[in-house]
Amino acid sequence: MKNRKMYSKEFKETCVEKMLNRGDRTIISICEEAFVLLETGAKCISEVQGKADSNNRKSSKISVQAQIKAVNDTTNLKDEE
Repeated sequence: MKNRKMYSKEFKETCVEKMLNRGDRTIISICEEAFVLLETGAKCISEVQGKADSNNRKSSKISVQAQIKAVNDTTNLKDEE
């Protein structure tokens, strides 16, 4: 039986924050820096985003199609607009 490491909520959120705002760095390099496997990093993203999605789903009244349209409509806008 393997000993599994348990990571705190704060550790997971910090890793996810670094992965989502990584700039030119790879997710692999961020995982290596945090001493976690790539699979663990991916699982952290799923867990953190899953919790955020379930919280947002309760209060969101905008359909997925409307959200996609909004993104498409605003993609080419300049900063001044």
